[in-house]
Amino acid sequence: MIAFLSVSLFLGFLAFYALSAMDANKKAMEVTIDAVYFLGRVNEMRMNIVKAGKIPEQLEVSVHGFEDIQHELMDLEDDFNEIGDKIEKIARPYAVKEHIDKLLEDGQSFYDSLVALMPIKERIVSLSEIREGQLLPLFETFRERELEHQKFVNKIAAKIRKQERVDFDVQSTAPDHFTWYGQNDSPDPVLRKMFADIGPLHEHLHDAVALADQYVSDQNPEEAKRIMDDVFGDVKQLEDGLSALSSYAYDRYFNEMSAYQSQKEKAFFLLEKVMERVTELKKFVEDSILSDARGNMHAISRQNRIILAVAATMGVLLSLCIAFITVRKTENAFNLSKKINHDLKNSLEQQRQLNEDLAQEITRRKQAEKELQRVNVELEEMAVTDGLTGLYNHRYMNQFLHMEHNRAIRHHHELSVIMMDIDFFKNVNDSYGHGCGDVVLCGIAEMLTSRLRSTDIIARFDADQAVVARYGGEEIAVILPETDVEGAGDLAEDLRKMIEHNTFHCEEVAIKITVSIGVAASSKDKKETWSELLGRADAALYRAKNQGRNRVES
Repeated sequence: MIAFLSVSLFLGFLAFYALSAMDANKKAMEVTIDAVYFLGRVNEMRMNIVKAGKIPEQLEVSVHGFEDIQHELMDLEDDFNEIGDKIEKIARPYAVKEHIDKLLEDGQSFYDSLVALMPIKERIVSLSEIREGQLLPLFETFRERELEHQKFVNKIAAKIRKQERVDFDVQSTAPDHFTWYGQNDSPDPVLRKMFADIGPLHEHLHDAVALADQYVSDQNPEEAKRIMDDVFGDVKQLEDGLSALSSYAYDRYFNEMSAYQSQKEKAFFLLEKVMERVTELKKFVEDSILSDARGNMHAISRQNRIILAVAATMGVLLSLCIAFITVRKTENAFNLSKKINHDLKNSLEQQRQLNEDLAQEITRRKQAEKELQRVNVELEEMAVTDGLTGLYNHRYMNQFLHMEHNRAIRHHHELSVIMMDIDFFKNVNDSYGHGCGDVVLCGIAEMLTSRLRSTDIIARFDADQAVVARYGGEEIAVILPETDVEGAGDLAEDLRKMIEHNTFHCEEVAIKITVSIGVAASSKDKKETWSELLGRADAALYRAKNQGRNRVES
């Protein structure tokens, strides 16, 4: 009886121990399953982070698509908000909270840096317009309209002064500033204010032109000239307003582009940081949680085999029953463990492939950034230089002269302008071809560059960019900061002699040329604009040409 009770108690203990071991084995398998699921979720999150890392470049080249990019950011935010909940079961017995908190903190910073790009891009779009499928800055449109307006005013003024009728419809030909950009829809209050200020001047100018044209038609040219003389004050204010409009749009656009570039670099820095956090978390889960879970499963399996061997030696049906149940449970456990190891192997292989793809993506992005920097440098050079001679172009000359003129007035400095035109340049092109004409232009540009100071600038006038129609492709302007009219005149005479005594060679042909030069210095009258200073230099140039050429007039 006692032996029977002892055997029963022993078998009961074995059964209890076996059931406890199977329960522990089940919990270890659940931890393993949760850990594998978590690693798969982290892999998905990592792919979303890589995808989100492309958003700065997508925004930089895209005009539309804000909603699609916003959806990508929302998916990324969901990843960061849900990652903690997914590993609640395995986080309690392991010190993973520190890794998770760091990942969530850095991930949220990366997400916030991407979200911060959106308003900057929207401001850039508000300062741009879509033309032929491309996003172009508004200040370029403003400058184009400014030049068209100057040509229009000069053409009208020339007609009235010559007592000729305006042979075109004023209202249909004049560039209407109200059609440049929807100023009433502009989100920038400063732009709306500038449009509102120049609107009355613009309308007054058109009314005056129409009235002067009517006086010319009525054979009353003196009254027409008086009206045009009276309205030139408003014309100067209008030109200054248009110039200020383009300058303001230029400054706003490049300030926003600089802010976007700075924010983009911050986002890339945070991207690398959050990817390091993801890698650290994955390594911790793999080395700690999965490793411990597999060890526990192997230890419990060994204990189960010992219990089965002891129970089998007892030769009782109860132990055989327990053994049968245990074998089935153990077999299921081993099959599940085998499946988990297979899934884990596939997950690690996907991770390895993802790391390779990420390395290639980082290399491609760095190459793209270098190429973008190189293209930006070339575009900046092309935007301010003449493609043939390498001198500054007409647009940059206007900006530089405007800036130096304001500085000369503000600090009471001297400022001089030299206008140079090649005498009988058309004969060179007709006799030797335009290729030889280009050789002469490039040769003069090289001589001027070697002779002048680094603070002086030289610009070539292009016929399509000139304010007045008589400017041609052979005209060159030289801006001389802090130089009075005597110094500029002496320099102009030196340049004239240097060019006169030089011989240009093209295709075995020796070419001698001369130049006519006009010089003007800034007036002490603060009311004079930079364009009037340029006009006086141009007038001096034409006096030099009218008085025989190959001379300097101040």
